[in-house]
Amino acid sequence: MFHYSMHINYFGDSVLFNGWAILTASIFALPIPIFVTVSFVVFHIPPLDAYLAQRYGDDFKTYADKTAKFVPLVY
Repeated sequence: MFHYSMHINYFGDSVLFNGWAILTASIFALPIPIFVTVSFVVFHIPPLDAYLAQRYGDDFKTYADKTAKFVPLVY
């Protein structure tokens, strides 16, 4: 799965929270998956990528250039 997305675990969590929000059929549950997804994209992924780039150097750069960051085959 990590061939399609660098952070497939975060993407899976976002899909999971979206599913739970849809199952509740409540508009009040919608902010939760939005918050989770935005926090992954803004607060968790950039520092993790910086750490991995520092630790693995050119190998990570090569991997990052050919792999989607969050949403498989999109971003």
